[in-house]
Amino acid sequence: RFVRSVEGTQGTPPGVPVPAAAAAGPVAKAGRAPGGQAVVLPLHPEFRVIVLANRPGHPFLGNDFFRECGDVFATHVVDNPEVSAEVALVQSAAPGAPSALVQRISLLFADLRAHVAQGLLTYPYSTREAVQLARHLEAFPEDGLAGAADNVFAFDAHDPALAAQLAAVLRRHGIPTGIGGRFRQALAERV
Repeated sequence: RFVRSVEGTQGTPPGVPVPAAAAAGPVAKAGRAPGGQAVVLPLHPEFRVIVLANRPGHPFLGNDFFRECGDVFATHVVDNPEVSAEVALVQSAAPGAPSALVQRISLLFADLRAHVAQGLLTYPYSTREAVQLARHLEAFPEDGLAGAADNVFAFDAHDPALAAQLAAVLRRHGIPTGIGGRFRQALAERV
């Protein structure tokens, strides 16, 4: 098992012999030893890489992390936290946000994730968006929960079907919102 960078430098686990010609030295350049051989670096026994990667597929359209480098890393999937843990996390990120609202936010996001699990929504709303909503409430309390929700879900308002679905979930949690409505703006020809 080796870790190889794009330019060719290769990391090896402890105990794997490194050929002298490939050992990194002061003349190594662009991942190559003087003879053109890839530079090999022995890794420290406590070397760790912590990578946050989204799951593969829509809507992320990125690489399948496990397929690309799962044989090199010990991969651990971290699920979304339970509601009580998410409440504590969100409250710590936005300590000025009222506790009752933070509870409602966490329940809302648990419901949104349940919709994803049922295949009703595709975007896996995470604690990141819950924290963003609470931080918005803390920074702009005059916006209220509806204004904070509109800010967090603004991108989704461009898809009328998705916006209507999100608006229904938000309303079910007592959060009025402008997304999902049928608003039309017309400009006057003359003033």
